[in-house]
Amino acid sequence: YKVNSDRYQICDYKRPTTIVPVVGQHVRWEFKINHDDDLDHLENEDNIRSMMKPHLWRINPEIHLSSGKLLRSKAYTYHGVLAKNFKYNNCFLLGDAAHQMPPFLGQGLCQGIKDAYNLCWRLTGVKNNVMNTKILEMYSLERKGVVDFTIRNAIKQGDIIGSQDRFKAYIRDIYLNISKYIPKLLDNLRIAYSWRIKKGNIDTDLFPNKANGVIIPHPSLALKKDNKLFDEYIGNNFGLLVFDNSINIVNEIKKLSSSSIFGENIFHIDETNEFNKDKKIFKWSKVNNISAAIIRPDKHIYGCVDNTNIINDIDQLTNKLISEIQ
Repeated sequence: YKVNSDRYQICDYKRPTTIVPVVGQHVRWEFKINHDDDLDHLENEDNIRSMMKPHLWRINPEIHLSSGKLLRSKAYTYHGVLAKNFKYNNCFLLGDAAHQMPPFLGQGLCQGIKDAYNLCWRLTGVKNNVMNTKILEMYSLERKGVVDFTIRNAIKQGDIIGSQDRFKAYIRDIYLNISKYIPKLLDNLRIAYSWRIKKGNIDTDLFPNKANGVIIPHPSLALKKDNKLFDEYIGNNFGLLVFDNSINIVNEIKKLSSSSIFGENIFHIDETNEFNKDKKIFKWSKVNNISAAIIRPDKHIYGCVDNTNIINDIDQLTNKLISEIQ
């Protein structure tokens, strides 16, 4: 049988269920354990298949209950925990050593990868004597803030999905069904997040912008320049993206002594650029009134400026960055 690739969070108050097709024909199922379940037989294959039965049609209407092979079943308890600090002297915590979170946003591994990305560019800078050691202190501040936000919202999403209060579930289901016709209502559930860094090596006062601290949007993976994807093209050091259509602006910025921190990583991303064929990144810059943005090695936006006085503002912003990391 061919497995449907759709993923499901099934808000069934009797037994909330998750269905996630993964590699090939493999499907991951998760079922909430109820208080009256027989824990001694919970992982029994017949019991597992009986819980699968109401939802098998979702992966293929023709599939039979006895089809396929059950590879593994295990009862587990998820946690929402956060270390007080991600750094102790020269010891750094990341991934599950620093935090554990409910699975409802799929962010456990994702946030662990972001921990590593955030820490590695700092360690590299200090090791190569181009950054001061105080920049290492910002790792815990930045990551703890984002992960705390993530854990709290994963718990909230779990409450929405896993509510077994019949009245609350009834109200939830009405709300979600109405949202099919009025999608704007889903905004109240905060399903999408920017994972914005609010404190740390981010400009929060010189040129405030809601884009500061977020990850730069990535153009379509079908778009390449010099046979490189966007994040490969802009490199793994600090970089400057200029969205102003005038190439003269870029040339003037390169003359600034402060711009030496970027090396060759100054990029002119105008409307004709290869990475703007899908209009995604250019539209984003216009919506946020950004004419130029400083990008950190982990692709978070350090700060950005509009076109009021772009050359002078970039010089100020770059010098602020230099004072923080060198």
